[in-house]
Amino acid sequence: MRRKSTLKKIMGLEEDDQTAVMKCIQELMDYELPRNMGTRDYEKKLELSNNELENAAREVEEYKQKIHDLELQLHVLQESNDTLHLENERLIKSLPLDSTAGLTTSDVPQDSYHSNQILEDFHAERYQLELARDDYKMKCENLESEIAS
Repeated sequence: MRRKSTLKKIMGLEEDDQTAVMKCIQELMDYELPRNMGTRDYEKKLELSNNELENAAREVEEYKQKIHDLELQLHVLQESNDTLHLENERLIKSLPLDSTAGLTTSDVPQDSYHSNQILEDFHAERYQLELARDDYKMKCENLESEIAS
């Protein structure tokens, strides 16, 4: 009865999934314990493999959390960047119209120059955070592919 229900579940899967299940079943049927490896040795090896898998899964979760934290920081920096752009535009608009013609960096009031410097610092920090986020994503993908294989 159990066998029939299991077969029924397998038959209800999509074709690709059925193929994968059949391959797994075939591998299990073909698998033999090495003759020189006792059951205890096999169980120890299996336990070590499970521990490694758990450690890798924890590491993946840590990387995912770091990516999430970096994305939050990136979002905050983007908001600050937008705010600084708006403040910069407001400061430029507050200058008299005749003084904005031919405006050079040396002509910009100190507040606007300071805002531009802060804005450049935010751009640099945002770039570094994006690089770190991308690195963590790659590490996470590599770990997930190791876990899958």
